[in-house]
Amino acid sequence: MEPAMEASRFTPRNKTLPLPLRRKGGLQLDGLSRLLGQPLHSELELANSVADGLPTTLITNLGKAGLSRSELSFVIPERTLSHRIRKGEQLSRDESERGVRLANLLLLAEQVLGQPDIATAWLRQPLQRFDGASPLDTARTEQGARLVEALLLQIDEGYGLGGLLVGGRWHSAGQPVVYLADHAASAMLEMLVHSELPSLPPGFQLLK
Repeated sequence: MEPAMEASRFTPRNKTLPLPLRRKGGLQLDGLSRLLGQPLHSELELANSVADGLPTTLITNLGKAGLSRSELSFVIPERTLSHRIRKGEQLSRDESERGVRLANLLLLAEQVLGQPDIATAWLRQPLQRFDGASPLDTARTEQGARLVEALLLQIDEGYGLGGLLVGGRWHSAGQPVVYLADHAASAMLEMLVHSELPSLPPGFQLLK
């Protein structure tokens, strides 16, 4: 089989793509308010609260939302959490930052994928896009969390940008094959296939 053609051999169709995101990235303040058990009116208010230390309610409610103790341990070890709760102490600044990062991704995944159980299952799933790591593991760092957020926003919009620029090009990971089509749908399929979703997100329909 002939090796995959290089991208330079394709002529870009349209470099200006009107693809507004239906959901903006950033903080999900309404959902964070629910997880914290207190209202948040702005990102500045949240930033100040994080600096002061958030309540341990955040971790408790993340557990109720479906995350296991081991998945929450990178935010705060279980013994430390028990100590904080027993003493009536707040989370530290670093713990608060990690907790908000994790909570925000969980909320965004629930919005994009439509159901909490599907969202948590996807967050736990190893993905080729992250070199075999799960979105949860990838999100242990700030930069990794941004990558997971970017992927969720791409899923939400069907944002196959690379494929659109070269006429719907996409390739199978690890296979020297390039598929071509003249429709944006193929570019969207590229994104959906490599996101390894258990089912189509809400708002998407697969027509045979």
